[in-house]
Amino acid sequence: MIASFNQTFTPSDFCGWHANQFKSREDCFQQLIGDALREVHGATAHVSPTLGRDGSIDAWVEQPVTDCELIGGLEGPVIIECKDHEEQPNGATTWRNIQNGWYKVRTKLQEQADNGFAGKFEPWRRAKSYVYCVSAVIPSQQSKEQLTSAIRDFLNSIAPHMNDVVVCDWGTLSFWLNKHSGGWQTIGQTRLTSR
Repeated sequence: MIASFNQTFTPSDFCGWHANQFKSREDCFQQLIGDALREVHGATAHVSPTLGRDGSIDAWVEQPVTDCELIGGLEGPVIIECKDHEEQPNGATTWRNIQNGWYKVRTKLQEQADNGFAGKFEPWRRAKSYVYCVSAVIPSQQSKEQLTSAIRDFLNSIAPHMNDVVVCDWGTLSFWLNKHSGGWQTIGQTRLTSR
Protein backbone atom coordinates (compact mmCIF):
# COMPACT_ATOMS: atom_id res chain seq x y z
CA MET A 1 0.00 0.00 0.00
CA ILE A 2 1.32 3.44 -0.92
CA ALA A 3 1.51 5.96 1.90
CA SER A 4 -0.29 9.25 1.60
CA PHE A 5 1.84 12.07 2.92
CA ASN A 6 0.24 15.45 3.51
CA GLN A 7 1.24 18.68 1.77
CA THR A 8 3.18 19.64 4.89
CA PHE A 9 5.55 17.51 6.94
CA THR A 10 3.56 16.70 10.09
CA PRO A 11 5.15 14.03 12.31
CA SER A 12 1.87 13.49 14.18
CA ASP A 13 0.44 12.08 10.92
CA PHE A 14 2.73 9.04 11.19
CA CYS A 15 1.63 5.97 13.10
CA GLY A 16 3.88 3.19 11.77
CA TRP A 17 6.08 1.18 14.14
CA HIS A 18 9.24 3.05 13.16
CA ALA A 19 7.73 6.50 13.18
CA ASN A 20 6.70 6.10 16.80
CA GLN A 21 10.35 5.84 17.88
CA PHE A 22 11.09 9.49 17.06
CA LYS A 23 9.67 12.28 19.17
CA SER A 24 11.55 15.28 17.76
CA ARG A 25 10.66 16.66 14.33
CA GLU A 26 14.25 16.81 13.11
CA ASP A 27 15.01 13.21 14.09
CA CYS A 28 11.76 12.04 12.53
CA PHE A 29 12.46 13.86 9.24
CA GLN A 30 16.05 12.65 8.97
CA GLN A 31 15.12 9.05 9.73
CA LEU A 32 12.17 9.12 7.30
CA ILE A 33 14.49 10.15 4.46
CA GLY A 34 17.19 7.73 5.62
CA ASP A 35 14.82 4.75 5.73
CA ALA A 36 13.59 5.48 2.22
CA LEU A 37 17.21 5.74 0.99
CA ARG A 38 17.97 2.35 2.56
CA GLU A 39 14.87 0.84 0.97
CA VAL A 40 15.91 2.02 -2.49
CA HIS A 41 19.72 1.77 -2.31
CA GLY A 42 20.23 -1.07 0.15
CA ALA A 43 23.69 -1.44 1.67
CA THR A 44 25.15 1.44 -0.34
CA ALA A 45 23.03 3.89 1.72
CA HIS A 46 24.62 4.96 5.01
CA VAL A 47 22.34 6.76 7.46
CA SER A 48 23.65 8.39 10.63
CA PRO A 49 21.88 7.63 13.90
CA THR A 50 19.34 10.19 15.01
CA LEU A 51 17.49 10.38 18.33
CA GLY A 52 19.27 13.59 19.27
CA ARG A 53 22.75 12.45 18.29
CA ASP A 54 24.72 14.35 15.66
CA GLY A 55 26.05 11.94 13.09
CA SER A 56 27.59 14.91 11.22
CA ILE A 57 26.48 13.64 7.82
CA ASP A 58 22.79 12.74 7.79
CA ALA A 59 23.14 10.19 5.00
CA TRP A 60 25.24 9.30 2.02
CA VAL A 61 24.88 6.84 -0.83
CA GLU A 62 28.01 5.36 -2.39
CA GLN A 63 26.54 4.60 -5.83
CA PRO A 64 22.93 5.63 -6.48
CA VAL A 65 20.61 3.20 -8.22
CA THR A 66 20.10 4.76 -11.63
CA ASP A 67 16.30 4.65 -11.56
CA CYS A 68 15.93 6.29 -8.13
CA GLU A 69 13.60 9.26 -8.57
CA LEU A 70 15.45 11.30 -5.92
CA ILE A 71 19.17 10.85 -6.66
CA GLY A 72 19.32 8.43 -9.62
CA GLY A 73 20.91 10.84 -12.08
CA LEU A 74 23.64 11.97 -9.69
CA GLU A 75 27.22 10.75 -9.55
CA GLY A 76 28.13 9.01 -6.31
CA PRO A 77 29.01 9.24 -3.58
CA VAL A 78 26.05 11.50 -2.80
CA ILE A 79 25.76 13.33 0.53
CA ILE A 80 22.22 13.99 1.71
CA GLU A 81 21.51 16.71 4.28
CA CYS A 82 18.10 16.78 6.02
CA LYS A 83 16.91 20.00 7.65
CA ASP A 84 13.59 20.34 9.40
CA HIS A 85 11.64 23.60 9.09
CA GLU A 86 8.10 23.90 10.33
CA GLU A 87 5.74 25.51 7.84
CA GLN A 88 4.68 29.02 8.85
CA PRO A 89 1.45 30.75 7.74
CA ASN A 90 3.66 33.45 6.24
CA GLY A 91 5.75 32.00 3.39
CA ALA A 92 8.35 34.73 3.89
CA THR A 93 8.96 33.49 7.45
CA THR A 94 9.31 29.90 6.24
CA TRP A 95 11.79 31.06 3.59
CA ARG A 96 13.80 33.06 6.15
CA ASN A 97 13.95 29.97 8.40
CA ILE A 98 15.19 27.85 5.48
CA GLN A 99 17.89 30.41 4.69
CA ASN A 100 18.97 30.52 8.36
CA GLY A 101 19.09 26.72 8.40
CA TRP A 102 21.43 26.71 5.41
CA TYR A 103 23.63 29.35 7.06
CA LYS A 104 24.09 27.07 10.10
CA VAL A 105 24.98 24.11 7.88
CA ARG A 106 27.36 26.32 5.90
CA THR A 107 29.12 27.44 9.10
CA LYS A 108 29.55 23.83 10.26
CA LEU A 109 30.85 22.73 6.86
CA GLN A 110 33.36 25.59 6.71
CA GLU A 111 34.77 24.52 10.09
CA GLN A 112 35.03 20.91 8.93
CA ALA A 113 36.65 21.91 5.63
CA ASP A 114 39.22 23.93 7.58
CA ASN A 115 39.96 20.72 9.54
CA GLY A 116 40.37 18.67 6.37
CA PHE A 117 37.02 16.85 6.62
CA ALA A 118 38.37 14.50 9.28
CA GLY A 119 36.56 11.76 11.20
CA LYS A 120 32.83 11.55 10.58
CA PHE A 121 33.13 14.11 7.77
CA GLU A 122 35.55 11.98 5.69
CA PRO A 123 32.94 11.20 2.97
CA TRP A 124 33.11 14.88 2.00
CA ARG A 125 36.62 14.27 0.63
CA ARG A 126 35.30 12.01 -2.14
CA ALA A 127 31.64 12.98 -2.58
CA LYS A 128 30.55 14.07 -6.06
CA SER A 129 26.98 15.22 -5.37
CA TYR A 130 25.06 16.97 -2.60
CA VAL A 131 21.32 16.87 -1.95
CA TYR A 132 19.90 19.39 0.52
CA CYS A 133 16.46 18.30 1.76
CA VAL A 134 14.10 20.56 3.69
CA SER A 135 10.86 19.47 5.36
CA ALA A 136 9.01 22.63 4.29
CA VAL A 137 7.78 23.69 0.89
CA ILE A 138 10.05 26.37 -0.56
CA PRO A 139 7.78 29.33 -1.47
CA SER A 140 8.82 29.72 -5.13
CA GLN A 141 10.97 28.27 -7.87
CA GLN A 142 13.06 31.44 -7.78
CA SER A 143 13.76 30.90 -4.07
CA LYS A 144 14.72 27.27 -4.75
CA GLU A 145 17.10 28.33 -7.51
CA GLN A 146 18.58 31.02 -5.25
CA LEU A 147 19.26 28.46 -2.50
CA THR A 148 20.71 25.97 -4.98
CA SER A 149 23.02 28.64 -6.37
CA ALA A 150 24.15 29.73 -2.87
CA ILE A 151 24.93 26.13 -1.91
CA ARG A 152 26.75 25.45 -5.20
CA ASP A 153 28.87 28.61 -4.88
CA PHE A 154 29.83 27.73 -1.32
CA LEU A 155 30.68 24.10 -2.11
CA ASN A 156 32.84 25.22 -5.03
CA SER A 157 35.02 26.99 -2.47
CA ILE A 158 35.37 24.10 0.01
CA ALA A 159 34.80 20.97 -2.12
CA PRO A 160 35.52 21.80 -5.77
CA HIS A 161 35.32 18.10 -6.70
CA MET A 162 31.52 18.28 -6.09
CA ASN A 163 29.72 18.04 -9.45
CA ASP A 164 26.03 18.33 -8.60
CA VAL A 165 23.88 20.20 -6.07
CA VAL A 166 20.16 19.51 -5.74
CA VAL A 167 17.68 21.14 -3.36
CA CYS A 168 14.54 19.13 -2.52
CA ASP A 169 11.64 20.54 -0.55
CA TRP A 170 8.70 18.68 0.99
CA GLY A 171 6.73 18.90 -2.27
CA THR A 172 9.37 16.82 -4.05
CA LEU A 173 10.20 14.59 -1.10
CA SER A 174 6.60 13.67 -0.25
CA PHE A 175 6.02 12.55 -3.84
CA TRP A 176 9.09 10.28 -3.66
CA LEU A 177 8.27 9.06 -0.16
CA ASN A 178 4.77 8.03 -1.19
CA LYS A 179 6.47 5.13 -2.99
CA HIS A 180 8.98 4.30 -0.25
CA SER A 181 7.32 4.56 3.15
CA GLY A 182 8.71 1.44 4.90
CA GLY A 183 7.60 1.49 8.55
CA TRP A 184 6.19 4.98 8.23
CA GLN A 185 2.50 4.32 7.92
CA THR A 186 0.33 7.42 7.93
CA ILE A 187 -2.87 7.85 9.92
CA GLY A 188 -4.82 8.32 6.66
CA GLN A 189 -3.39 5.06 5.36
CA THR A 190 -4.42 3.25 8.57
CA ARG A 191 -7.98 4.49 8.18
CA LEU A 192 -8.09 3.17 4.61
CA THR A 193 -6.80 -0.29 5.54
CA SER A 194 -8.98 -0.69 8.64
CA ARG A 195 -12.29 -0.47 6.75
